[in-house]
Amino acid sequence: MYPILLIVILFVSNFINLHLYEFKGEEDLRLEVAYEMFHGGNYFQPTLFGHYYYNKPPFFNWLILLSSHLVGWNELTGRVVSLISLAILLVVCFIFSYRLYRNFFISALSALILISFGNVLFFYGYLGEIDITFTLFVFITIILLYLSVVEGKSYLLLFAGLWNGLTFLLKGLPAYAFYGLSLIVLSLYKRNLRLLLSVPAILSYILSVLLPTLWLMNTVNPLKYAAVLIHESIARLENEDKSSFISALLKTFKDLLPHSVLFFVSLYILRRHNNLSVPNKPLLLVLVVNSLPYLLSGNAGRYILPLYPLMAILMSYYVVKAFKLSQTFRKVFFWTILGVIILRILYGAFFFPIYDKKKSAAMEMMKVVGTSEVACDCIKLKALCVYVGIWKGKPLKAPDLSNWDYLITCKPVQGLRTLKHYNFGNDKEVWLQAR
Repeated sequence: MYPILLIVILFVSNFINLHLYEFKGEEDLRLEVAYEMFHGGNYFQPTLFGHYYYNKPPFFNWLILLSSHLVGWNELTGRVVSLISLAILLVVCFIFSYRLYRNFFISALSALILISFGNVLFFYGYLGEIDITFTLFVFITIILLYLSVVEGKSYLLLFAGLWNGLTFLLKGLPAYAFYGLSLIVLSLYKRNLRLLLSVPAILSYILSVLLPTLWLMNTVNPLKYAAVLIHESIARLENEDKSSFISALLKTFKDLLPHSVLFFVSLYILRRHNNLSVPNKPLLLVLVVNSLPYLLSGNAGRYILPLYPLMAILMSYYVVKAFKLSQTFRKVFFWTILGVIILRILYGAFFFPIYDKKKSAAMEMMKVVGTSEVACDCIKLKALCVYVGIWKGKPLKAPDLSNWDYLITCKPVQGLRTLKHYNFGNDKEVWLQAR
């Protein structure tokens, strides 16, 4: 039972000072779009500072709206969604692992490995971004496809298609990539390509586009929205920083710490005892084939996060086999987990409270603007605008949509009085100006 206890401790560690940690990454963007939905009442066409926003579908914003009824509008609003998704993901990972291995300890270890991946525990597992929720939805899609194709429950293809349509509403076309590649790989593994043109499969394809089509038809400009989503997906595979396949692998290795190291140690132990085997070839193939497009384009990080549950399930099999051959490795594994727990507690206890530069700047701005109208023209540092809008009780708008008295801008405007100027480094500056 102690792996379950460790999972609970790791999950609870996410809450330490979480309310004090200012917006990170794209959290401000997700919250702002949801906040504007809340005030504007248009739940199908997202906006950002009053202008139409086409880069992502709205489902995650809907979930943030639900969360706002529990915790209000603040840093926790989006994070509650991610933490609930993480909790469900861990349960689903445990259940599916148990279905595969019929071993409680291995299944518990699958969930333990998943929550203690560095990229989950120290970043995406608690941040109010789409990624951990998208991971949950993609993982359930893969499970449904596995049960449909490998275990012969073809009627589940209908549920897989419908669920994948909902998954699309989280992040767009990547949902179809994971769905399509997984279905093809599993069909090839079973040497049953006719399945791809079977009645259940065709109905699955139709159901997978049903919800996205209904949603798109209720947006302001469906064709533009679809074009932007396609461009966003293609951009994920573009190698803008000329990263190589090797650098993407190294980044993935870092993101999976400490288990990237522990996994290779377990393989070494098993290799020494001539005890290497593949626990589940179809899932391994799904993992490899879905990873390759991103790795070959030099990308990793959040893009392969939806495959983390499969990695954890496969890793747990080798780790437990290595435990049986080396008590030393078993001790090292759990001492490492204890070390990770301590690091996570210290991270939340000491780092979160001091990471508040943007929030502090927004507080100073609020003292200046009071109840006057404020416009936002600083997408790069939108967190300040989000804070001001929340504290004022209504979202800020772009300057061309507002009769403003004060302007938050990333580039000072001639003819306006500069009242505040903040430099956050890395070419990130913001000015508060008045007419």
